[in-house]
Amino acid sequence: MLDDDELAALVARTGACVALGIGDEARRTRLLEWAVGSGLALPPLVASTATVARSASLGAGTVVLEHAHVGPSARLRRAVVVNTAAVVEHDVVVGEGSHVAPAAVLLGAVEVGEGTLVGSGARVLPGIRVGSRVVVGAGAVVVTDIPDDTVVAGVPARPTGSHR
Repeated sequence: MLDDDELAALVARTGACVALGIGDEARRTRLLEWAVGSGLALPPLVASTATVARSASLGAGTVVLEHAHVGPSARLRRAVVVNTAAVVEHDVVVGEGSHVAPAAVLLGAVEVGEGTLVGSGARVLPGIRVGSRVVVGAGAVVVTDIPDDTVVAGVPARPTGSHR
């Protein structure tokens, strides 16, 4: 990690772009704001083995990793991570700074708020709204809307606490 001056000098010298590889949702969003404020380029990055539909949109600093899939008309806001083998189906909206962990699946027309973590292997059924700053536990199956600042786990997913 370079300090601010070193990073700015590198970008000025090379025209380099910045990728946000920080797993923590809140830290990644703070770094996004810093990078945007510093005038750094944050193109979306897509692994060569991932598939992204032509009608999908990827926000600045979004990363789509190996074997992941982003379906038609999906909208990923800034600094989203779609991790290895995760699936974001058609018409899904994923809020800024959220993370769809390995092998998680967001089925059609799901909405995920900002700064949310959908755990590894979790499933969110079609049309469900998952709030902001939510943690969906690994392997959970979300069958009802989840309010902001909630932690859910299990099959079906049930609240286990508050994220704040």
